[in-house]
Amino acid sequence: MKQPHLNRRSVLQAGIGLSGLMALGIPSPLLAADRRLRMYWWGTKERAERTLQVNKLYQQTFTGVTVDGETLAWGDYWPRLATQTAGRNAPDVIQMDYRYIFDYARRGALLPLDQFIDKGLNLKDFPPSVVDSGKVDGKIYGVSLGGNTSSTIYDTEAFAAVGIAPPNFDTDWKGFAKLAVEFTKAAKRPGYFGCQDGGGLESIFEGWLRTRGQELYTQEGKLGFGEKDIEEWFAYWADMRSSGGCVTPDLQALD
Repeated sequence: MKQPHLNRRSVLQAGIGLSGLMALGIPSPLLAADRRLRMYWWGTKERAERTLQVNKLYQQTFTGVTVDGETLAWGDYWPRLATQTAGRNAPDVIQMDYRYIFDYARRGALLPLDQFIDKGLNLKDFPPSVVDSGKVDGKIYGVSLGGNTSSTIYDTEAFAAVGIAPPNFDTDWKGFAKLAVEFTKAAKRPGYFGCQDGGGLESIFEGWLRTRGQELYTQEGKLGFGEKDIEEWFAYWADMRSSGGCVTPDLQALD
């Protein structure tokens, strides 16, 4: 049984900004000074292949423009971007994440896109909520090409094999922990556990807070929870580890 964490720039000097995935409509004025663009993103081999294919289509449409692509895994992506940005050598088009866009925008590392709306950057079919997700302090710094939602994924065959009913929409956090422990015990297989260790995953913590009527951050950008909340969260996962409900730390470190 798995409870996965889920997955929410731009250009120094001149270019565009991104949030979530790359925006592909680059206004022609941005290309006047330099016909070569550097694009930077994270992800799998499959994402890289799809992105490079889109880059080819873009270059066919805007002849004379060359797009050089570079991709890294998530863990290596952000240190490299920080180093490039500090050295004023950041790529022209980059993939940005909701965790970082506020910091980069407020440090002046990103170019606002508002001036390009309807002048090459067409957002008419974007829901307001999606457009707003790329805003920082009222200005658009990123354009998202996708969204996701939180979910719990489990192996139906594995639950059937141990004779335990899987989680459902009525399963709360207490029930989930109980179910995970029962699954581990019933499976009787070394290295086989009811769920992953979500104690260090901010996205799962956010879901936990929301079930308590809270958020990670307030509208003012301050913490939306207190010490008692985080203490209870860490205690929850400490109990899961000690009871065998979730994977051991050495296995979780492999994720």
